[in-house]
Parts: sequence; C-alpha cells; structure tokens
Amino acid sequence: MKKKFQVFVSSTYLDMKEERQAAVEAILEAGHIPAGMELFTANNEAQLNVIHRWIDSSDVFLLLFGGRYGSLPNNSTKSYIHLEYEYAMQLKKPIFTVAISNIFLEQKVSLMGTSVIELKNRNQYDVFKTGLYSTLLKEYNDYKDIKYHIQQSLKEYGDNLSSLGWIREEEYVALKNENVNYKNENSKLYGKILDLEFYASLLKCDDVGKSLIIDKILNKLSKDLSNIINDINDIDDRAEIIKNKLVEVSKNKDYLSDDWFENFISYL
Repeated sequence: MKKKFQVFVSSTYLDMKEERQAAVEAILEAGHIPAGMELFTANNEAQLNVIHRWIDSSDVFLLLFGGRYGSLPNNSTKSYIHLEYEYAMQLKKPIFTVAISNIFLEQKVSLMGTSVIELKNRNQYDVFKTGLYSTLLKEYNDYKDIKYHIQQSLKEYGDNLSSLGWIREEEYVALKNENVNYKNENSKLYGKILDLEFYASLLKCDDVGKSLIIDKILNKLSKDLSNIINDINDIDDRAEIIKNKLVEVSKNKDYLSDDWFENFISYL
C-alpha cells in the first residue's frame, strides 16, 4: 500500500526558484503532494494564518535553505521561513532541511550577483543558520542533489511514519475488508488455541484430575444428549397429533381410499 504525504515546502522565493522547482519535481516523482507559497491565493486573511493552515494539514515540513533570510512580516524580527520553521517545530511535524553549500552559493553569486545572499538582515540569517546546522540537515551542491536528498528522506518517512499520509479510497476499503478477514481468522485461531490449552492442561493432570475433567465432559455430553432426546420426543408428540388430525379428517373424505390412507399413515 503506497501512502501519499503532503509536503510543505518552505523557502525564500525569488532566489530559490530553481531549487523549489527541483523540490516539487522530486516530491511528485516520489508520488507525494507538494504545498507551498506559490499555491497560496490572495485573500483578506493574514498570510501567516493561511500558511499555518497549510502546515497544519501537511504531513512533512521541508525547508530549502539558501543564501537569503527572506522578508519579514509586519512587526516581526523573524522572516517568514524562520516563523514557518518554528511553527512546524511547535507542532512536532517531521522536518528535514536541505541547505545550500558554501561552494554552490558562491557559484550562484558569480552568476546572479548579490541578490542571492542576505545583506539587510545578516545577523538574523546567521543566527537562524547556526540553529539549523545544529540539527541533522543535508547540503546540496547542485539541483540534482536536492532531488536525491528529498526522495531519500521521503522514503525514510514512508518506512517510519505509518500513522501519517493518505491512501486512495479503494485501497482503504480493500484494507478494511482484509482487516475483517484477519480478525475472523484470528478468532478461529484463538478458539483452537483455547482447545489446545485445554488438552495440554488435561495431559498435565494426575489420574484423579483427569478423572474429574472426564466426568465433567461426560456430564455435559449427557445433558446435551438428554436435550436431543427431549427434542425428538417433542417431535414425535407433534407428529402423533398430526396423525390423529389426519385420521379425523380422512373420516369425512369418502374419496380417499383406505389403501391410500394406510400408506400415507405408514409414511408418517
């Protein structure tokens, strides 16, 4: 059974477009569902409230950490990606971080200029980066690394997070039916175990104990037999009543021959 995870992808935007594209492709190729800022639509709600709802409904949180700290919401000293990360931590979501290596960041700067590194909020960036590097994370030297790290991490989550994720309805129904069959089979096996335990206890008894158990079994069988005999007698009584009624009816039916009726009574 293949489970699908909804993966929230957190990153700065303009400087990480290629990284996000590689991440989305990796998630889709692994059979899972990506969610992130490019999926948000403008509305009257505060952006953080919308982001929180998406993180709430996601199974896994992925942080793509590059050279920028990102924009800050009004009246906040922390950026959106920093707040998103802390919120996922607060919810105890499974989190994995894929961070840019110094070598690859230098390559990006040589190609794209200083727009890909943090200049304005450098202190906050360094503090956030230090905290991230105190946890387990994976670095990327190119976009292929991103896809590889994400797919490997999702495979690990697929093996370990049995309580999370989504399955198709028909797979759920099949699994439910299979579970019912297992329960029925388990019930039968449990009954056999009880029987085996009884016979095992019988073998362990001394002669007096065996005799007592056998007497109990014979008494039960005797009661069962008595009940069966009573049922048979009851059936015989009802059959006799039916016979008598038939005899009474036959006396008023001249067209029934004596031979026919005698044969019918014998059949009963």
